[in-house]
Amino acid sequence: VPPDFARRQDALLDAYGLPTRLPPGSAAATDELVAAMARDKKTLHGRLRFVLPTRFGHVELVDRVDPALVAAVLERGR
Repeated sequence: VPPDFARRQDALLDAYGLPTRLPPGSAAATDELVAAMARDKKTLHGRLRFVLPTRFGHVELVDRVDPALVAAVLERGR
């Protein structure tokens, strides 16, 4: 998505007092979060799936997301 879209989403979450970054912590917290994502209703046959925005008002289902990539992104966002 364009950077202005991401900034808008961050501002919206901030306005509601919702976090946009993980607090500093152990790798175990990241592992627990990825494990929780694996129990989400969008997960199919043990594979992570995400519903991601591609532009304002439009989302796409992204299938077969690598859990190691998710963990790496979460770690960078601390």
